[in-house]
Amino acid sequence: MVVEQRVELRNMVVEQRVELRNMVVEQRVGLRNMVVEQGVGLRNMVVEQRVGLRNMVVEQRVGLRNMVVEQRVGLRNMVVEQRVGLRNMMEQSGAVEQGVGLRNMVVELRNMVVEQRVGLRNMVVEQRVGLRNMVVEQRVGLRNMVVEQRVGLRNMVVEQGVGLRNMVVEQGVGLRNMGARVTAGESQVKELQKEVVNQGVELSITKTELQFYKNKVEELKRQHRCLQ
Repeated sequence: MVVEQRVELRNMVVEQRVELRNMVVEQRVGLRNMVVEQGVGLRNMVVEQRVGLRNMVVEQRVGLRNMVVEQRVGLRNMVVEQRVGLRNMMEQSGAVEQGVGLRNMVVELRNMVVEQRVGLRNMVVEQRVGLRNMVVEQRVGLRNMVVEQRVGLRNMVVEQGVGLRNMVVEQGVGLRNMGARVTAGESQVKELQKEVVNQGVELSITKTELQFYKNKVEELKRQHRCLQ
């Protein structure tokens, strides 16, 4: 029975250790897989954000170029129409007053063209500045988001690692306590073995004394027979 108890205790300790190791391995594998998945998801999100940002910038630039082209074409057409109209008016009228008026109209037309060009340049500059600012804001927001995701991922890994360590420590304490119980049980078994040995010695002594008394009884019987 003592041997069986020892074997059972040892087997129980071995099973607990094997289960603890397997649990730790599973936790680590799961943690690594989670970190890999989070990293892959974060990379994909960053790639999507960058692609979307590039597409938006391209669309904005294309739209800006088209708008500039349309403005220039419209301005050229307006200048051509004004010049054609002025030439027609100059051909139809030969008076000096008409010539002075036409010159004034030409000056006004030039000033208007200059204003249109200046306004167009300013608009293009504003559009480019706004586009650059938007790109900068998008990149800053993307970087901040990536930093937050990484910080959150690191904190999660740290928490998982701390929890895993605490679990291992608790399991180790439990195994130590169980080992202490096993040691105490082995000590009790040794004491029981000593008691069994002592009882065996006492039993041997008792048997010897009993045999001695039996021998005395036999001698007394013989003496009694001789006296008869």
